[in-house]
Amino acid sequence: MNATDPEWKKRWPLKILLADDNRVSQHVAWLVLENLGHTVDLAENGLIVLQLLENQTYDIIFMDLQMPEMDGLTATAEIVRRYPPEQRPKIIAYTGDEGSHRAECLAVGMDDFLRKPVKIEEFQAMLEKWGK
Repeated sequence: MNATDPEWKKRWPLKILLADDNRVSQHVAWLVLENLGHTVDLAENGLIVLQLLENQTYDIIFMDLQMPEMDGLTATAEIVRRYPPEQRPKIIAYTGDEGSHRAECLAVGMDDFLRKPVKIEEFQAMLEKWGK
């Protein structure tokens, strides 16, 4: 079963938080994830991510690394500090940064890594791997 299958959408509707300060990138990813049948909230920086997590639960966070006010690495470290593993969402680095930050992302507590621009198939693979 894959993420474009209507049965998958019914069985696996995920609550996703997309943290990205680039409006174009954010909108494209939002459209893809919504069209795959998921509910998506948006955050422009890590501080907003932390605020949303106080009142919402998410299955997955797609976290950009470079954002104003609080970057994705700092936000992830704070999420890991605040929430035990069974209570925190899966956090996937979602970055257009040319540098190789995979090891750093995993070291602070992110679960996986995607490089922008992300193809639909790559989103699907992450949803299948880390969804409920």
